[in-house]
Amino acid sequence: MPQDDSATPLSRRELGRIAVASLTGALAAAALTEESQAQAPAAPAEPPADTRLAVLESSLGRTLTEEQRKAVLANIRFSEDAWAKCRKEFKVPDGTEPDFVFRPHPRR
Repeated sequence: MPQDDSATPLSRRELGRIAVASLTGALAAAALTEESQAQAPAAPAEPPADTRLAVLESSLGRTLTEEQRKAVLANIRFSEDAWAKCRKEFKVPDGTEPDFVFRPHPRR
């Protein structure tokens, strides 16, 4: 890549000034951000929801009751535990060909 000789090289002093100016700007921006966050009214903290519940609710087109949410989360956690247990117990070696199921008649 050819060098551009028209650009003047930076001296150590100029480089130091640029570094201090950029650091000062970054610190000022951080201070302004902290002030604006401190002035903003605190929103009520909503409990973290499982993303899969949100996907389920959006696909259903309605929200679930608290009882339904608990049941769905329990089912999800049970499935996750089962998957984790199977992953530990059933090792699949590299290069294993995928399995398939032969169906003489197509599914309807």
